Amino acid sequence: MGVSRSVGAMAKFPGFRGYKERGTGTERDEEWQVLREGRYRTPDRRRQLMMREAIKRRIRECPVRLPKSEIEEMGVELGLDAGEAARLFVRLKGVVWRGKYVASGEGGWEAVLVEEIR
Repeated sequence: MGVSRSVGAMAKFPGFRGYKERGTGTERDEEWQVLREGRYRTPDRRRQLMMREAIKRRIRECPVRLPKSEIEEMGVELGLDAGEAARLFVRLKGVVWRGKYVASGEGGWEAVLVEEIR
């Protein structure tokens, strides 16, 4: 037996406004659009894609030690500032590259040991 899509079946859920066809332009559609955009289309998505391609072009063989200054240079070549390039590189860990950070004496990281490019 299928699930009933009537309002009565869903009345026990607070805030339920009923089912409707997509694209009718209600408030709920706008709320879902904001959620979708926030979840999948981050403001720096284009920069992430540019950085991903730069990483793939720059690193041909693994494992390799990549200094933070070289990562920052990649970003500057793409029109990013050095800090933004390092931040994007960190965000792409696990998505584009796998490896370990080399700690610096100041509590941050000075390089990464890239073990794999995806």
